[in-house]
Amino acid sequence: MKTRQIVFLLFVGMFSFALPFENKLIAQRNCGTMTFDSLRRVEYSLPSLEDFENWLNKKMTQDTRLKSDQIYHIPVIVHVVHNGENPGQGANINYEQVVSQIQVLKEDFRRMPGTRGDNDDSAGADTGIEFYLAEYDPDGEVLEEPGIDRVYGGRASWPSSPLRNPIETELKPSTIWDPERYFNIWTVNFGGFVSRNLLGYAQFPDMSGLDGLSGTNGSASTDGVVIGYQYFGSSDNGDFPDLYDPFDLGRTTTHEVGHWLGLRHIWGDGDCSVDDYCSDTPNTAEPNYGCPEGKVSCNSLDMINNYLDYTDDACMNIFTNCQKERMLTVLQNSPRRKELVENNINAIHEETDITVNIYVNQSGKMLHVEIPPDQRHLSLRIISIDGRQVARKEQLNTYNMVDLSYLPSGLYVVALTDGARYLTTQKIILK
Repeated sequence: MKTRQIVFLLFVGMFSFALPFENKLIAQRNCGTMTFDSLRRVEYSLPSLEDFENWLNKKMTQDTRLKSDQIYHIPVIVHVVHNGENPGQGANINYEQVVSQIQVLKEDFRRMPGTRGDNDDSAGADTGIEFYLAEYDPDGEVLEEPGIDRVYGGRASWPSSPLRNPIETELKPSTIWDPERYFNIWTVNFGGFVSRNLLGYAQFPDMSGLDGLSGTNGSASTDGVVIGYQYFGSSDNGDFPDLYDPFDLGRTTTHEVGHWLGLRHIWGDGDCSVDDYCSDTPNTAEPNYGCPEGKVSCNSLDMINNYLDYTDDACMNIFTNCQKERMLTVLQNSPRRKELVENNINAIHEETDITVNIYVNQSGKMLHVEIPPDQRHLSLRIISIDGRQVARKEQLNTYNMVDLSYLPSGLYVVALTDGARYLTTQKIILK
Protein backbone atom coordinates (compact mmCIF):
# COMPACT_ATOMS: atom_id res chain seq x y z
CA MET A 1 0.00 0.00 0.00
CA LYS A 2 1.09 3.56 -0.59
CA THR A 3 1.51 5.74 2.47
CA ARG A 4 2.24 9.42 1.94
CA GLN A 5 3.73 11.73 4.52
CA ILE A 6 2.75 15.34 5.03
CA VAL A 7 5.12 17.68 6.81
CA PHE A 8 3.59 20.58 8.70
CA LEU A 9 5.08 23.53 10.55
CA LEU A 10 3.59 23.38 14.01
CA PHE A 11 3.17 26.60 15.95
CA VAL A 12 3.54 26.26 19.71
CA GLY A 13 1.59 28.83 21.65
CA MET A 14 -0.95 29.47 24.31
CA PHE A 15 -3.26 26.69 23.12
CA SER A 16 -0.58 24.01 22.78
CA PHE A 17 -1.26 22.39 26.12
CA ALA A 18 -3.46 19.30 26.33
CA LEU A 19 -6.98 19.90 27.51
CA PRO A 20 -8.31 17.19 29.83
CA PHE A 21 -11.45 16.78 27.71
CA GLU A 22 -9.75 17.13 24.32
CA ASN A 23 -10.91 13.85 22.81
CA LYS A 24 -13.99 13.26 24.89
CA LEU A 25 -16.76 11.84 22.74
CA ILE A 26 -20.27 13.18 23.07
CA ALA A 27 -23.82 11.89 23.01
CA GLN A 28 -25.26 14.54 20.68
CA ARG A 29 -24.68 14.90 16.97
CA ASN A 30 -23.01 18.07 15.71
CA CYS A 31 -22.34 18.91 12.07
CA GLY A 32 -19.89 21.67 11.16
CA THR A 33 -21.02 22.18 7.56
CA MET A 34 -22.89 25.47 8.03
CA THR A 35 -20.09 27.06 10.07
CA PHE A 36 -17.39 26.12 7.58
CA ASP A 37 -19.56 27.16 4.64
CA SER A 38 -20.13 30.64 6.07
CA LEU A 39 -16.41 31.21 6.59
CA ARG A 40 -15.51 29.77 3.18
CA ARG A 41 -17.86 32.21 1.46
CA VAL A 42 -16.26 35.13 3.26
CA GLU A 43 -12.70 33.93 2.61
CA TYR A 44 -13.20 33.35 -1.12
CA SER A 45 -15.75 36.18 -1.66
CA LEU A 46 -18.29 33.61 -2.82
CA PRO A 47 -21.99 34.20 -3.47
CA SER A 48 -24.24 33.71 -0.46
CA LEU A 49 -25.98 30.44 0.29
CA GLU A 50 -29.24 32.15 -0.62
CA ASP A 51 -27.79 32.91 -4.06
CA PHE A 52 -27.07 29.20 -4.37
CA GLU A 53 -30.65 28.38 -3.40
CA ASN A 54 -32.00 30.79 -6.01
CA TRP A 55 -29.77 29.22 -8.64
CA LEU A 56 -30.75 25.69 -7.62
CA ASN A 57 -34.46 26.51 -7.55
CA LYS A 58 -34.20 27.97 -11.06
CA LYS A 59 -32.45 24.83 -12.29
CA MET A 60 -35.06 22.58 -10.67
CA THR A 61 -37.87 24.63 -12.23
CA GLN A 62 -36.37 24.89 -15.71
CA ASP A 63 -34.68 21.54 -16.11
CA THR A 64 -37.21 19.10 -17.49
CA ARG A 65 -34.42 16.67 -18.40
CA LEU A 66 -33.89 15.28 -14.91
CA LYS A 67 -33.28 11.58 -15.37
CA SER A 68 -34.85 10.37 -12.16
CA ASP A 69 -34.69 6.75 -13.30
CA GLN A 70 -30.97 6.86 -14.11
CA ILE A 71 -28.38 5.35 -11.79
CA TYR A 72 -25.52 7.71 -10.94
CA HIS A 73 -22.26 6.00 -9.98
CA ILE A 74 -19.80 8.00 -7.86
CA PRO A 75 -16.22 6.77 -7.31
CA VAL A 76 -14.93 7.34 -3.77
CA ILE A 77 -11.41 7.76 -2.46
CA VAL A 78 -11.09 7.68 1.33
CA HIS A 79 -7.99 9.43 2.66
CA VAL A 80 -7.36 7.58 5.92
CA VAL A 81 -5.33 10.10 7.94
CA HIS A 82 -3.28 8.60 10.77
CA ASN A 83 -0.31 9.31 13.03
CA GLY A 84 1.77 6.22 12.33
CA GLU A 85 -0.59 3.59 13.74
CA ASN A 86 -0.66 0.23 12.00
CA PRO A 87 -3.66 -0.39 9.73
CA GLY A 88 -6.61 -1.40 11.89
CA GLN A 89 -5.42 0.56 14.92
CA GLY A 90 -6.73 3.96 15.99
CA ALA A 91 -7.25 6.48 13.23
CA ASN A 92 -5.60 4.17 10.68
CA ILE A 93 -8.87 2.29 10.18
CA ASN A 94 -8.84 -1.00 8.32
CA TYR A 95 -10.19 -1.75 4.86
CA GLU A 96 -13.22 -3.58 6.24
CA GLN A 97 -14.37 -0.49 8.16
CA VAL A 98 -14.18 1.59 4.98
CA VAL A 99 -16.16 -1.05 3.07
CA SER A 100 -18.80 -1.09 5.81
CA GLN A 101 -19.36 2.65 5.33
CA ILE A 102 -19.71 2.42 1.55
CA GLN A 103 -22.29 -0.32 2.08
CA VAL A 104 -24.30 2.02 4.33
CA LEU A 105 -24.23 4.72 1.65
CA LYS A 106 -25.57 2.22 -0.87
CA GLU A 107 -28.35 1.14 1.47
CA ASP A 108 -29.36 4.68 2.43
CA PHE A 109 -29.18 6.40 -0.95
CA ARG A 110 -30.84 3.47 -2.77
CA ARG A 111 -33.48 2.82 -0.06
CA MET A 112 -32.50 -0.84 -0.21
CA PRO A 113 -35.22 -3.25 1.00
CA GLY A 114 -34.39 -5.26 4.08
CA THR A 115 -31.75 -2.81 5.31
CA ARG A 116 -31.74 0.11 7.75
CA GLY A 117 -32.03 2.38 4.70
CA ASP A 118 -35.50 1.06 3.87
CA ASN A 119 -38.73 2.79 4.90
CA ASP A 120 -42.45 2.68 4.14
CA ASP A 121 -42.95 6.46 4.06
CA SER A 122 -44.76 7.69 0.94
CA ALA A 123 -42.35 10.63 0.82
CA GLY A 124 -39.33 8.31 0.85
CA ALA A 125 -37.18 8.05 -2.26
CA ASP A 126 -34.60 5.81 -3.87
CA THR A 127 -32.22 8.55 -5.03
CA GLY A 128 -30.59 6.41 -7.70
CA ILE A 129 -27.15 7.48 -6.45
CA GLU A 130 -24.59 4.74 -5.82
CA PHE A 131 -21.14 5.04 -4.30
CA TYR A 132 -18.29 2.62 -4.89
CA LEU A 133 -14.61 2.47 -4.01
CA ALA A 134 -12.33 3.71 -6.79
CA GLU A 135 -10.18 1.01 -8.36
CA TYR A 136 -7.49 3.21 -9.96
CA ASP A 137 -5.25 5.98 -8.69
CA PRO A 138 -4.79 9.26 -10.64
CA ASP A 139 -1.96 7.68 -12.68
CA GLY A 140 -4.17 4.80 -13.79
CA GLU A 141 -2.52 2.26 -11.51
CA VAL A 142 -4.68 -0.31 -9.75
CA LEU A 143 -5.06 0.48 -6.05
CA GLU A 144 -3.84 -2.22 -3.69
CA GLU A 145 -6.71 -1.33 -1.36
CA PRO A 146 -9.63 -0.15 -3.52
CA GLY A 147 -10.77 3.33 -2.55
CA ILE A 148 -8.14 3.92 0.14
CA ASP A 149 -5.27 6.41 0.31
CA ARG A 150 -3.41 6.08 3.62
CA VAL A 151 -1.90 9.40 4.69
CA TYR A 152 0.57 9.96 7.52
CA GLY A 153 -0.52 13.33 8.88
CA GLY A 154 2.04 13.86 11.63
CA ARG A 155 -0.60 14.80 14.20
CA ALA A 156 -2.26 12.85 16.99
CA SER A 157 -5.44 14.87 16.40
CA TRP A 158 -6.77 17.53 14.08
CA PRO A 159 -8.17 20.77 15.45
CA SER A 160 -11.15 21.91 13.42
CA SER A 161 -11.26 25.55 14.45
CA PRO A 162 -13.01 27.50 11.68
CA LEU A 163 -10.11 29.97 11.80
CA ARG A 164 -6.80 28.80 10.32
CA ASN A 165 -8.07 25.26 10.23
CA PRO A 166 -5.15 22.98 9.23
CA ILE A 167 -7.56 20.48 7.70
CA GLU A 168 -8.68 23.10 5.18
CA THR A 169 -5.39 24.95 4.71
CA GLU A 170 -2.88 22.08 4.79
CA LEU A 171 -4.31 18.57 4.84
CA LYS A 172 -6.92 18.78 2.09
CA PRO A 173 -4.95 20.77 -0.51
CA SER A 174 -1.92 18.49 -0.17
CA THR A 175 -3.80 15.19 -0.40
CA ILE A 176 -6.92 15.76 -2.53
CA TRP A 177 -7.36 13.69 -5.67
CA ASP A 178 -8.91 15.38 -8.72
CA PRO A 179 -12.48 16.18 -7.55
CA GLU A 180 -13.75 15.85 -11.12
CA ARG A 181 -12.71 12.18 -11.02
CA TYR A 182 -13.08 11.23 -7.33
CA PHE A 183 -15.38 12.00 -4.43
CA ASN A 184 -12.88 12.76 -1.68
CA ILE A 185 -13.55 11.73 1.93
CA TRP A 186 -11.06 12.31 4.74
CA THR A 187 -11.25 10.35 7.99
CA VAL A 188 -9.43 12.04 10.87
CA ASN A 189 -9.14 12.13 14.62
CA PHE A 190 -10.74 15.43 15.60
CA GLY A 191 -9.19 17.09 18.64
CA GLY A 192 -9.05 20.35 20.55
CA PHE A 193 -11.61 22.46 22.38
CA VAL A 194 -13.65 23.43 19.32
CA SER A 195 -13.66 19.85 17.99
CA ARG A 196 -14.83 17.91 21.00
CA ASN A 197 -18.44 17.63 19.81
CA LEU A 198 -17.84 17.53 16.04
CA LEU A 199 -18.67 14.39 14.05
CA GLY A 200 -18.04 15.67 10.54
CA TYR A 201 -18.60 18.37 7.95
CA ALA A 202 -18.94 18.77 4.18
CA GLN A 203 -18.34 21.33 1.47
CA PHE A 204 -21.53 22.44 -0.26
CA PRO A 205 -21.63 22.23 -4.07
CA ASP A 206 -20.90 25.29 -6.15
CA MET A 207 -23.14 26.84 -8.74
CA SER A 208 -22.59 27.91 -12.32
CA GLY A 209 -24.54 29.99 -14.78
CA LEU A 210 -25.79 32.52 -12.22
CA ASP A 211 -25.92 35.98 -13.83
CA GLY A 212 -23.27 38.39 -12.58
CA LEU A 213 -21.31 35.80 -10.61
CA SER A 214 -17.98 34.21 -11.44
CA GLY A 215 -17.85 30.45 -11.84
CA THR A 216 -14.35 30.36 -10.34
CA ASN A 217 -14.25 30.20 -6.57
CA GLY A 218 -10.93 28.64 -5.62
CA SER A 219 -12.51 25.84 -3.58
CA ALA A 220 -11.65 22.80 -5.71
CA SER A 221 -8.65 22.02 -3.48
CA THR A 222 -10.88 21.40 -0.45
CA ASP A 223 -13.93 19.76 -2.05
CA GLY A 224 -15.26 16.76 -0.16
CA VAL A 225 -16.32 15.47 3.24
CA VAL A 226 -14.42 15.13 6.54
CA ILE A 227 -15.56 12.54 9.12
CA GLY A 228 -14.25 11.64 12.56
CA TYR A 229 -12.90 8.10 12.26
CA GLN A 230 -14.96 7.00 15.30
CA TYR A 231 -18.13 7.71 13.29
CA PHE A 232 -17.09 6.28 9.91
CA GLY A 233 -18.42 2.79 9.21
CA SER A 234 -21.08 0.55 10.70
CA SER A 235 -21.00 -1.86 13.62
CA ASP A 236 -23.72 -3.79 11.77
CA ASN A 237 -21.11 -4.86 9.24
CA GLY A 238 -18.15 -5.74 11.42
CA ASP A 239 -16.41 -5.49 14.77
CA PHE A 240 -14.90 -2.01 14.85
CA PRO A 241 -14.26 -1.24 18.55
CA ASP A 242 -13.53 2.47 18.10
CA LEU A 243 -16.95 3.23 16.60
CA TYR A 244 -18.96 5.31 19.05
CA ASP A 245 -22.56 4.44 19.92
CA PRO A 246 -25.10 5.95 19.07
CA PHE A 247 -23.25 7.15 15.95
CA ASP A 248 -21.85 3.76 14.95
CA LEU A 249 -24.12 2.89 12.01
CA GLY A 250 -22.60 5.12 9.33
CA ARG A 251 -25.26 7.83 9.24
CA THR A 252 -22.83 10.68 9.95
CA THR A 253 -21.36 10.10 6.50
CA THR A 254 -24.84 9.77 4.95
CA HIS A 255 -25.75 13.13 6.53
CA GLU A 256 -22.60 14.89 5.31
CA VAL A 257 -22.82 13.42 1.80
CA GLY A 258 -26.33 14.86 1.68
CA HIS A 259 -24.80 18.30 2.33
CA TRP A 260 -22.12 17.64 -0.31
CA LEU A 261 -24.98 17.08 -2.77
CA GLY A 262 -26.81 20.27 -1.79
CA LEU A 263 -29.18 19.32 1.04
CA ARG A 264 -29.90 21.59 4.00
CA HIS A 265 -30.71 20.65 7.60
CA ILE A 266 -34.44 19.96 7.79
CA TRP A 267 -34.98 22.73 10.39
CA GLY A 268 -33.32 25.19 7.98
CA ASP A 269 -30.83 26.15 10.69
CA GLY A 270 -33.47 28.43 12.15
CA ASP A 271 -36.97 28.19 13.58
CA CYS A 272 -40.45 27.55 12.17
CA SER A 273 -40.11 30.55 9.85
CA VAL A 274 -37.02 29.10 8.12
CA ASP A 275 -37.25 26.48 5.38
CA ASP A 276 -34.92 23.77 4.06
CA TYR A 277 -36.35 24.38 0.55
CA CYS A 278 -38.12 21.02 0.44
CA SER A 279 -41.91 20.97 0.66
CA ASP A 280 -42.07 17.32 1.71
CA THR A 281 -39.95 17.82 4.85
CA PRO A 282 -42.22 19.50 7.44
CA ASN A 283 -40.91 22.72 8.98
CA THR A 284 -39.14 22.02 12.24
CA ALA A 285 -38.34 24.43 15.06
CA GLU A 286 -34.94 23.01 15.97
CA PRO A 287 -32.67 20.00 15.55
CA ASN A 288 -33.81 16.76 17.14
CA TYR A 289 -31.56 14.53 19.23
CA GLY A 290 -31.91 10.91 20.25
CA CYS A 291 -35.09 9.57 18.65
CA PRO A 292 -38.07 11.60 19.94
CA GLU A 293 -40.91 9.75 18.22
CA GLY A 294 -44.11 11.72 17.88
CA LYS A 295 -42.48 15.10 18.43
CA VAL A 296 -44.52 17.99 17.04
CA SER A 297 -43.17 21.45 16.27
CA CYS A 298 -44.33 24.12 13.83
CA ASN A 299 -47.83 22.56 14.05
CA SER A 300 -46.73 19.35 12.31
CA LEU A 301 -45.03 16.07 13.08
CA ASP A 302 -41.26 16.39 12.90
CA MET A 303 -39.55 14.11 10.36
CA ILE A 304 -37.09 12.85 12.95
CA ASN A 305 -35.96 9.95 10.75
CA ASN A 306 -34.65 12.21 7.99
CA TYR A 307 -30.93 11.90 7.35
CA LEU A 308 -30.57 15.69 7.56
CA ASP A 309 -31.75 15.91 11.18
CA TYR A 310 -29.49 15.38 14.20
CA THR A 311 -31.07 12.20 15.57
CA ASP A 312 -29.16 9.01 16.42
CA ASP A 313 -28.00 6.74 13.62
CA ALA A 314 -30.59 4.06 14.40
CA CYS A 315 -33.37 6.64 14.09
CA MET A 316 -32.52 7.77 10.55
CA ASN A 317 -33.83 6.13 7.37
CA ILE A 318 -35.22 8.59 4.81
CA PHE A 319 -34.41 10.92 1.95
CA THR A 320 -37.54 12.50 0.46
CA ASN A 321 -38.50 12.93 -3.19
CA CYS A 322 -37.72 16.64 -3.04
CA GLN A 323 -34.32 15.95 -1.51
CA LYS A 324 -33.70 13.48 -4.33
CA GLU A 325 -34.59 16.13 -6.90
CA ARG A 326 -32.19 18.61 -5.30
CA MET A 327 -29.34 16.10 -5.32
CA LEU A 328 -29.92 15.07 -8.94
CA THR A 329 -30.09 18.72 -10.00
CA VAL A 330 -26.72 19.29 -8.34
CA LEU A 331 -25.21 16.21 -10.00
CA GLN A 332 -26.34 17.41 -13.41
CA ASN A 333 -25.41 21.09 -13.07
CA SER A 334 -22.85 21.85 -10.38
CA PRO A 335 -19.13 22.16 -11.23
CA ARG A 336 -17.12 19.04 -10.35
CA ARG A 337 -20.27 17.12 -9.40
CA LYS A 338 -21.46 16.80 -13.00
CA GLU A 339 -17.99 15.88 -14.29
CA LEU A 340 -17.66 13.27 -11.56
CA VAL A 341 -20.53 11.15 -12.88
CA GLU A 342 -19.59 11.50 -16.55
CA ASN A 343 -17.24 9.04 -18.20
CA ASN A 344 -14.85 8.41 -15.35
CA ILE A 345 -11.99 5.95 -15.65
CA ASN A 346 -13.15 4.51 -12.33
CA ALA A 347 -16.71 4.04 -13.60
CA ILE A 348 -18.11 0.81 -12.26
CA HIS A 349 -18.51 -2.09 -14.60
CA GLU A 350 -20.40 -5.30 -14.02
CA GLU A 351 -19.51 -8.81 -15.07
CA THR A 352 -21.60 -9.84 -18.08
CA ASP A 353 -21.81 -12.71 -20.53
CA ILE A 354 -21.21 -10.36 -23.46
CA THR A 355 -18.42 -11.55 -25.75
CA VAL A 356 -16.56 -8.64 -27.33
CA ASN A 357 -13.44 -8.33 -29.43
CA ILE A 358 -11.46 -5.12 -28.97
CA TYR A 359 -8.07 -4.50 -30.56
CA VAL A 360 -5.91 -1.89 -32.30
CA ASN A 361 -4.54 -2.64 -35.78
CA GLN A 362 -0.84 -2.85 -36.56
CA SER A 363 -0.58 0.85 -37.32
CA GLY A 364 -1.63 1.52 -33.74
CA LYS A 365 -4.23 4.10 -34.79
CA MET A 366 -7.38 2.22 -35.85
CA LEU A 367 -9.58 0.67 -33.15
CA HIS A 368 -11.65 -2.41 -34.01
CA VAL A 369 -14.63 -3.36 -31.86
CA GLU A 370 -16.84 -6.38 -32.48
CA ILE A 371 -19.99 -7.00 -30.41
CA PRO A 372 -22.91 -9.47 -30.62
CA PRO A 373 -25.80 -8.37 -32.90
CA ASP A 374 -28.19 -8.13 -29.95
CA GLN A 375 -25.93 -5.60 -28.19
CA ARG A 376 -26.06 -2.84 -30.80
CA HIS A 377 -27.66 -0.49 -28.26
CA LEU A 378 -24.28 -0.16 -26.55
CA SER A 379 -22.08 2.93 -26.84
CA LEU A 380 -18.32 3.30 -26.88
CA ARG A 381 -16.15 5.62 -24.78
CA ILE A 382 -12.42 6.24 -25.12
CA ILE A 383 -10.92 7.55 -21.88
CA SER A 384 -7.42 8.94 -21.43
CA ILE A 385 -5.22 7.82 -18.58
CA ASP A 386 -6.01 11.04 -16.71
CA GLY A 387 -9.71 10.13 -16.73
CA ARG A 388 -10.94 12.40 -19.55
CA GLN A 389 -13.27 11.23 -22.29
CA VAL A 390 -11.49 11.86 -25.60
CA ALA A 391 -13.75 10.02 -28.06
CA ARG A 392 -17.15 8.38 -28.21
CA LYS A 393 -19.39 6.47 -30.58
CA GLU A 394 -23.10 5.94 -30.03
CA GLN A 395 -25.25 3.01 -31.16
CA LEU A 396 -22.54 0.56 -32.15
CA ASN A 397 -22.81 -1.81 -35.09
CA THR A 398 -21.79 -5.43 -34.92
CA TYR A 399 -18.46 -4.49 -36.49
CA ASN A 400 -16.97 -1.08 -35.74
CA MET A 401 -13.83 0.76 -36.82
CA VAL A 402 -12.89 3.95 -35.00
CA ASP A 403 -10.12 6.19 -36.33
CA LEU A 404 -8.00 7.39 -33.40
CA SER A 405 -5.11 8.75 -35.45
CA TYR A 406 -5.71 12.25 -34.09
CA LEU A 407 -4.99 11.17 -30.52
CA PRO A 408 -1.50 11.35 -29.01
CA SER A 409 0.35 8.09 -28.49
CA GLY A 410 -0.16 6.48 -25.12
CA LEU A 411 -2.38 4.35 -22.91
CA TYR A 412 -6.19 4.64 -23.12
CA VAL A 413 -9.21 2.78 -21.78
CA VAL A 414 -11.94 1.51 -24.10
CA ALA A 415 -15.28 1.22 -22.32
CA LEU A 416 -18.62 -0.16 -23.49
CA THR A 417 -21.66 1.28 -21.74
CA ASP A 418 -25.41 0.82 -21.82
CA GLY A 419 -25.88 4.37 -20.50
CA ALA A 420 -26.17 3.40 -16.85
CA ARG A 421 -22.91 1.54 -16.23
CA TYR A 422 -19.78 0.32 -17.93
CA LEU A 423 -20.21 -3.33 -18.94
CA THR A 424 -16.63 -3.94 -19.96
CA THR A 425 -13.37 -2.01 -20.09
CA GLN A 426 -10.08 -2.75 -21.80
CA LYS A 427 -6.79 -0.88 -21.96
CA ILE A 428 -5.23 -0.15 -25.36
CA ILE A 429 -1.98 1.45 -26.49
CA LEU A 430 -1.94 3.89 -29.40
CA LYS A 431 1.35 4.29 -31.27
